[in-house]
Amino acid sequence: AGRALARAVPWLVFATVLGLYATTQIRGFCPAYAEVDPDAYTFLAKRMALRQPLTVTSEDPFLYQLHMWVETAPGRVTSKYPPGFPLLMAVGYRLAGDRGVYMVSPVMGGLALIAAWLLFRLWLRPLAATLALVTLAIMAQFSFYGAYLLTHMTSLCLTTWGMYFLWRWLARPAWGWGLAAGAILGAATTVRPTDGLLVLPLAAAALVGLWRGHRAGRIPWGATLALGAAWALPVMLLALFNYAQFGSPTVSGYALSGEQNTFSFDYLTRYFGMLMAGLNQAYLPLFFPLGLAGMMLIGAPADRALRLLWLVPVLLIYGSYYWVNENWSYLRFFMGALPVCIGSAFALLERIPAGAVARTCAMVVLVGLHLAAYLVMIVLSM
Repeated sequence: AGRALARAVPWLVFATVLGLYATTQIRGFCPAYAEVDPDAYTFLAKRMALRQPLTVTSEDPFLYQLHMWVETAPGRVTSKYPPGFPLLMAVGYRLAGDRGVYMVSPVMGGLALIAAWLLFRLWLRPLAATLALVTLAIMAQFSFYGAYLLTHMTSLCLTTWGMYFLWRWLARPAWGWGLAAGAILGAATTVRPTDGLLVLPLAAAALVGLWRGHRAGRIPWGATLALGAAWALPVMLLALFNYAQFGSPTVSGYALSGEQNTFSFDYLTRYFGMLMAGLNQAYLPLFFPLGLAGMMLIGAPADRALRLLWLVPVLLIYGSYYWVNENWSYLRFFMGALPVCIGSAFALLERIPAGAVARTCAMVVLVGLHLAAYLVMIVLSM
């Protein structure tokens, strides 16, 4: 009975976390937004849902003046954003009208928690996996962007599910795991273009799988092909969207906005310290440095390489962005890397050279301090 209870407790905690998340999202549901970016997402979503052209002719030169609008030709205006998130919003609109548009992020947040739980269970023992899930769920940013009309929660959801299936593929290369991992990670690219960087851990996993298969005398060519082809399909669809909207498969709305010119190595060298401070102090207090150490020290070499390839490219890209600051409005760009930071931190913590009771106390105390740090930040910001 004791062992059965011990096995059941993590699942009970998981169900409780998921239930509390659903309760807070339902009770706090507010179909509104407070900045201009969602205007352009909603523009695309409703026009997709109503099967209208995604580019309009503007007779008012002052109507589309903000950063999220681009001209495909003189007087022809559209949103600069990729189609993945608006397509999900369009489905919500078709199912539930205007309110359905705002349901996408809350639903994606719940699915992200499920994916994180499954991924943490692959990496960690049940107690550490449970505390890692709690750490993610109590983050104020997780709750906020789980209720807000931006891409970050959808990006986190797709990234986490894709990585869960990628780790399953790495453990046992098979067509099913490959199709799921590739398709979901490829779909993430249609939501946030920088999620295309996830092709790096995907490619590394493919190479590891081929090398292991070579050593075992059974090279998984088919499973590897499924992994790569499934990733390529949504990326090719994105290229077709770009061709239809912007005239070239390699030109996106971001390219027309000139935003690619706002990334610079000079910004990286100038602001990298501020980025690290923001991630450690405002975003993942205590757990970010522990996560970095865990990525480098814990696990098989292939696991460590994939975790680093999940995080480091994102750090370098957004560390090179002109708009670096220490608050959530900038640090939200790293939401897709939350699971690897938190999971790696607990992988390190559960290997503390001490007794089981001491390790448990250390992990529980750190989760409590993590929550306390957020509460303090919220109080100070009021």
